[in-house]
Formats: sequence, C-alpha cells, structure tokens
Amino acid sequence: MKNDLTCGVVRDLLPSYADGIAGEETAAAVERHMAECEECRAALHRMKEPEDAVPPEEKEIDYLKKVRRRGMRKVTAVLAAAALLAMAVTLGVLYKGVPAEPGAIAAAVTVRDGTVRVTGTLTDSGRVLSRAHITQDESGAVEVRINVTPLPFTHSGDFTLEHPAAREVTSVSVNGLILWENGKAIDWTAARLYEAKNPYVGDMSANAHIASLLRIGNRVGSFTNELQTDAEPYGWTLLLDAPVTAAAETDIREEMQKCSCVLLATIDNLGTVTWKYQTETGQSSYSVTAAEASRMAGRDIKTCAESAAALQSLLETIGIL
Repeated sequence: MKNDLTCGVVRDLLPSYADGIAGEETAAAVERHMAECEECRAALHRMKEPEDAVPPEEKEIDYLKKVRRRGMRKVTAVLAAAALLAMAVTLGVLYKGVPAEPGAIAAAVTVRDGTVRVTGTLTDSGRVLSRAHITQDESGAVEVRINVTPLPFTHSGDFTLEHPAAREVTSVSVNGLILWENGKAIDWTAARLYEAKNPYVGDMSANAHIASLLRIGNRVGSFTNELQTDAEPYGWTLLLDAPVTAAAETDIREEMQKCSCVLLATIDNLGTVTWKYQTETGQSSYSVTAAEASRMAGRDIKTCAESAAALQSLLETIGIL
C-alpha cells in the first residue's frame, strides 16, 4: 500500500497515535510511514521516553534546584536593594551631613556693619563642613546651624561664614552655643558654661560637667565630692586628693576663689563652696559663700549667669579668661 503521508502530517498525528486514540486506518497509515522514516520513528520515541527515562530521584533533584535558583534570585534582589539603600543613605550623609556637636566647633563671631562673620574650625578630625544654614528671627537673634560630613583622610576643618543681617543683631548662636550677644563676643568656655547651667546642686553629673569645663582638676588637682543638701544654704565640698604645700597654697586658694564664683553663678541653688585639703601642718579648709562671691564679682553672683554676656563678664572680672 502506498505511503502517502508526509512527515508533517505524521508529526501532527503522533500524539493521538501515542495515546492510542487514533483510528485504525490512521494508525495503519502512520505505522506504514514510520516503517520507512527513521526521523518520525525517533520523534515517536522521544515522545514516549522522556517521562520514563528520567528517574524520580533526578526529577526531585531538578525541582529542588529550580526552587533553590528562584530563592537565590530573591535573596540576591533583596541584598542588591539593601546595598542600594545603604549607598543612598551614605551619599545623603556625605552630601547633607549631620549637625555638628557644639563641643566639636571652636568658633569666633564678629558683627560689623550689619554683617555676621563666623570663623572657626571643627575639632573633630576627619570631618569638614558640608553646609551651613543661617537665619534671623524677629528679635534680631541669628542662628547658625552647621552640618558636617565625614571625610576620613581630611585633616582641615577650617571654615568662614558671612551673613548680611536683615535687622539689628542681638545675638549669634552656632549650633546652640551663644557666641555673640548684645555687642559682646562670647568665649567658647563661657558659651559652654552658660549652656551647662544647673538648677540644682543635687545633680552631681551636671556639677561634674561644669567642673570639667572649668578644668578644676588642672587648676587645683584631682578631688572627690561631698554634697550638703539637707538644709539651706546648700553646699558642695571638694576634697583635694594631693596635699598642698605652703609655697603653693596662696596660688591654689586664688584658683579656688575663681572656681567658686563660677560654680555659685552657674548652679542656681548652691550657697557655699568648700575646699578641704591636707597641708604640712594638717587638714585645712577654705569656703566661699554666695555673698563673698558677689563681692568678688562686683554684683549679685546669682545674676552673673542670666545671659551668656553676663557670664562672659564674670569670667573676665575674676580672671578665668
């Protein structure tokens, strides 16, 4: 019998033939064609064999590989997104910077002919000024906000800023520190002490911060503390660790006077500062009351930290600056 089926027709009929649903005549025609056509026989073989040729274990392994690949793609995508976010944050910090800590700025302010000029340096090595925002409110107060950015291989943080004021300037603050007020330049030490004012002597951590800014340890030596807060006048006693020689006692007492005035000015309810120390002849003590500090300052000591300018004047009067 003549084989009149083409390969294309047979390939279309093979699924029905393989499933056993082709008619007798059709099946016979397909078989006659395949008896003479090796390619169609191979196509039928491929159609029947793949499912049976692959062991179940290999199918399972192949499926797990596909799942694992999909999981790895998801993990890779998440990690890439996280890396891009981290890069964006880093670039944002480098571009915008972060507010500089007040203690990390050493600056001086001048106001002349309506122009505010701020010159200074960043004491935090590896950081430079990234941007500065300067505003003035209705009262005439000028506020300078400095942002810094980390540059590890940079050693210079010097900067100069100028701002033409819209109205008469009453004060200038740099990142919260008042460095100019009512025509008076405020020293960094005075500005930090004004910022550190403490309403209650019972707050020993705040007391210690003021003592650190005053550098009491450098002036008279290391010490321990005792507080008297049971009744007024409240007191703070500083007990020096090292003995004081007769030759040094006069100078050390002068430093004690200066420090006492500042402590009494910046701690609102402090009434008496007492110093105790050992001498060659035994224990000695020296006290400064608020009344005595007022006589040294030439005004009520409790008004000497009402403003940064007032505290600056006190430090100049008693010789701290």
